[in-house]
Amino acid sequence: MLSYLSFFLWFSTVSVCATPVANAGPDINIKDNGSGEEWAALWGNNSYDPDGLIKSWEWREDSKVLSRKYFCKGYFSLGTHVVTLKVTNNSGETDTDSVTIRVNLLFPCFSRLRPVKLTPFCVINNVGFPG
Repeated sequence: MLSYLSFFLWFSTVSVCATPVANAGPDINIKDNGSGEEWAALWGNNSYDPDGLIKSWEWREDSKVLSRKYFCKGYFSLGTHVVTLKVTNNSGETDTDSVTIRVNLLFPCFSRLRPVKLTPFCVINNVGFPG
C-alpha cells in the first residue's frame, strides 16, 4: 500500500509541459492592383497550448518584427514573402509556423512587354508607305 501512495505522490508532483502549437494560417496569393503593394492580414488565433496559455505572439519577416499581437496586418510589395509566427506559452516554451504571401501582378503579360521602336509612316490614298 505504501508503494502505491509513494508512486501517487511522485506522479502528482511531476509536471508534464507540452509545447505550444503555432498556426500562422494558409499561404496567401494576392493579385496586385497596379500599386506595387497589397494589403494582407495574418491571424495566429488558431495557435494553442494543450496544457496552458499562449503568452506571446511574434510575427517576423527575416529579422524584421512585423507585429507582437495574435494578428499581423500590413502592405506587402510585389514578390514572395515568408512570414514566421513564433508563439510562447506561459512555461516559456516556443513553437513557430510560417506562411508564404505571394503578391503577383494582376496582368503578368504586361511585365513582358518591351518598348517598340516606331518608324515614321505616311498615308497616301489609304496606302501606307514608310516615311
